[in-house]
Amino acid sequence: MKTHVSQLTHPNWISTAICESFPSFFNWRNQRRIGRLVDSFYRTTCEAQTIQCLSKTGDKELLSFYSLLSRRKFRDVVSAPRIAWRILDDNYSYTKDSGVLLEALVCEALACKVLKEGLTIQFDHTLYSARCNLVFEPDGEEKQCTASLKKFPFYIDIQKSLNIFMTTGNAVKAVPYRDEKQKEGLKKLQLALEQINNLCPIAYFHICDTIDILALRERQSSIDFETGTFSGCAGLVLFTNIHLGTLQDYMEGLIHEAVHCTLYRYEAVFGDFILDHSYQDCPVKSPWSGKDIRLHSFIHACIVWYAIFNFWKVNKQNILEIEETSFRISTAHKGFFQSPASKIIARYHRIIDPGILKVLVNIEKEMLLA
Repeated sequence: MKTHVSQLTHPNWISTAICESFPSFFNWRNQRRIGRLVDSFYRTTCEAQTIQCLSKTGDKELLSFYSLLSRRKFRDVVSAPRIAWRILDDNYSYTKDSGVLLEALVCEALACKVLKEGLTIQFDHTLYSARCNLVFEPDGEEKQCTASLKKFPFYIDIQKSLNIFMTTGNAVKAVPYRDEKQKEGLKKLQLALEQINNLCPIAYFHICDTIDILALRERQSSIDFETGTFSGCAGLVLFTNIHLGTLQDYMEGLIHEAVHCTLYRYEAVFGDFILDHSYQDCPVKSPWSGKDIRLHSFIHACIVWYAIFNFWKVNKQNILEIEETSFRISTAHKGFFQSPASKIIARYHRIIDPGILKVLVNIEKEMLLA
């Protein structure tokens, strides 16, 4: 079983209170910004784990650059997906993989112009910041990447400056977007965010609080718009083939993956929903897709589809087409008709966290009455 730094520092009542608030928040009527709360705990966890690593290794070079940054900036660096997935991994070998963290700290120190006299670093290759939005060349030139498009509430990665496929094999065939498709996709994405904000500001702010980087890729072997997140990289979202999706696809995709991000961060801080990891990959048939998915993915799916159902139900002012909205409400709702949570609880209740069990029960009861 994983041991998380935060489990040693946060009382149980905190995790219980946050977990039990998921249903009341993901009906999108609660003004409390739970994504921001969970993210704060997540950043603290990343910070504590990194400091622990630094203390153990005694790496003077890393410590010198760490000391230059404010606590806020340091937490921001180590909670970036490409840094956090290394720091929080049980099998992480800090001594073998310290270069990425050092580069990120150096970049931030250079960008903040806080290098002290006498503290210099020489490098013969391109340095990338934690989110790859800043690049420093060996000649000292600083570049801004497309990841820092200011009109979006999160970083956009289009040119594959961020190698997001380090922990997953199924996305390797995706490639960066060509210029002619970038503009079209970004316009649709911006419109989707505006529509979410018009329809449900609470959901919009949740997206802002939880999605850190949105990577846009093209998979030429597929004819579908697809979205995804990665359990080890909370805050990183992948949209594939956005030129093939509709406005509603983008809206639902942002909501869908933002909820996943919150759940992944919660688990990184307070412990996994499945207490016995040998059951993580048990196959369960999804009542929404009809496909076999992992038990862990199924638990997430129950909460995600609950959030999607409630999001589309907000369309009282008919901001969007009623026919399209009704179809999406029906798709999210019908999966609960099969009492999926009850069946899973009956079979796996001993190895699922009691707090999330209670959440699943309450969600199912509410959806069966909806």
